Amino acid sequence: MRRTAGMSTARRSRWIVAVVVAVMLGAPAVASATTWQVTTTSDPATPTCPSANNCSVRGALADASAGDAIDIPGGDFTLTRGPLTVTKPVTITGQGAGSTTLDGGGTTVHVLIEDVPSATVTLNALTITGGAFTGSNPDEGGAGIFVTDGSLTLNGVTVSNNTATVTAGTNNGGAGIY
Repeated sequence: MRRTAGMSTARRSRWIVAVVVAVMLGAPAVASATTWQVTTTSDPATPTCPSANNCSVRGALADASAGDAIDIPGGDFTLTRGPLTVTKPVTITGQGAGSTTLDGGGTTVHVLIEDVPSATVTLNALTITGGAFTGSNPDEGGAGIFVTDGSLTLNGVTVSNNTATVTAGTNNGGAGIY
């Protein structure tokens, strides 16, 4: 028997499945950035976050992906475990240069941005202080912020009271930003 009033149920089902698959394959994947919330001033030995809403500064940076944001509340955050190494394009935002302070404690390069080619790390509304660099390579330094590969954008950021001492050569390495 010949049907003249439309498609068969099986044919209609195949057509719908084909359209849905075509739409799904043709639609771009939507990647959403995560905002990591810093909730502690401590600098734990194991830098992980139990959740995106419960992190240390170092933990948020360790768990963040490229394009993510890290929000830091007001307070003094002393980094006791070496440089805060940034290796992916992220945005780190405090509550203002007079409210949020990242302090290197006078013992290490404070924020190290490396291996982020063709990408930008953005720091907003915070103070970078207490970074220290001592070494014999005159091409290294940046006691507050040291960028080896990548771009850096600063908005409302104060970089102060960082020291660099180079024991050889004539370049002092830049105490604030290098």
